[in-house]
Amino acid sequence: MSKYGPTAIGGIMSDRSTNESIYAFQKFMRCAVGTDSIDQSATLCHEPSAWSLAMQLGYGAATNPVKDVLNSRTIIVVGSNMNETHPVIAAYVKRAAKQGTHLIVVNPIHTELARYAEYELLIRPGTDVVLFSAMAKYIIDMGWYDKEFISKYTEGFDEWVRSLGAFTLDFVEKITSVPREIIREVARLYALEKPSMVMWTLGITEHENGTENVSALINLALLTGNVGKPGAGLMPLRGQNNVQGGADVGCAPGRLPGYQPLMDPEVRKRFEDAWRCRLPSFIGFRSTEMIDMARRGLIKMLYIVGENSIRSHPDSKAVAEALSKLEFLVVQDIFLTETAEYADVVLPAASAALEDYGTFTNTERRLQLTRKVVDLPGSARPDWWVFIELARRLGYDMSFSDSDGIMRDLPGWRQYLVA
Repeated sequence: MSKYGPTAIGGIMSDRSTNESIYAFQKFMRCAVGTDSIDQSATLCHEPSAWSLAMQLGYGAATNPVKDVLNSRTIIVVGSNMNETHPVIAAYVKRAAKQGTHLIVVNPIHTELARYAEYELLIRPGTDVVLFSAMAKYIIDMGWYDKEFISKYTEGFDEWVRSLGAFTLDFVEKITSVPREIIREVARLYALEKPSMVMWTLGITEHENGTENVSALINLALLTGNVGKPGAGLMPLRGQNNVQGGADVGCAPGRLPGYQPLMDPEVRKRFEDAWRCRLPSFIGFRSTEMIDMARRGLIKMLYIVGENSIRSHPDSKAVAEALSKLEFLVVQDIFLTETAEYADVVLPAASAALEDYGTFTNTERRLQLTRKVVDLPGSARPDWWVFIELARRLGYDMSFSDSDGIMRDLPGWRQYLVA
């Protein structure tokens, strides 16, 4: 790490690790190594959700706790097979449907949850934005939108309405394969049978237009005033167990813990004073960009923790080519994955679920404690321990020595725990 300059080093962290380890990783990479090219798994799954929600609502996370679906009168589930991927949340949704909530399922394929639905929209893949835009236009045409809410809490409304002109029901029926009568009824339920909730998973985010998909859903909620009220809101169902926590603690280029901007001078000074280091003066690369930079020889070293990039990133052949072109690759994991086979050094890690102590942050931003169950095998060590030791060898004191110390180090962490 001392051999390569900060701009030639990148780090990819796992969202299956604890908040404490992910926080320690981003601090290590920024303060000890000097690079902002750090990322975690959200880029490959729910980054469109986090980005759109942050841009349009101010915070890149769900607006409601899970149990709030029991207060909803209408629930729309988009691009999700939640019975398989989020069974606990699916149980809440089924319970709401049995109690009389209008359940609408939007998916290209039939799922088990559709058995409980009032309407199942078998949409043509990739046409989600068209459907949601048509619903918005129909709600506006019928005068069902929340004028007071729009006036108080939104901007750009008139310009957005003009952009919906082409989304007539005839046009949208041809594009999406959803009958216009169903589009009308679903729009009516969402707009009038309030409070209404929208839930979605990777079915609409792992797209080249994933951000636009999520943005269209947010606009629907703003149009009808279905934000900031019990039973009304927007709920992305996160992928890996700590995707939300990984984003919260700042493991992304340009975003420090608490989503604070790296390039803001006041923010930088506050963190530099607290961490006693010079932060990187540039916004780094996303994990997908790091792979591309490695193929082109611009990234010379990668430090990959708990992620099997060959399996998780698009185009496994291109990823393998990139890894083979690196001058130095470090992989830290609990298994010898396909990615680890390309590594110059493999560091055996502790299992976050069984062999470590710390916290995860779930879909509704609830902190969940995990305790050590079994002793560490062989020379395996917790992720955070490895980062502390590497930082010490690079001449930087991370100022903590265990999970408890990391909690105290994270700005605002105690306040976050109370909240």
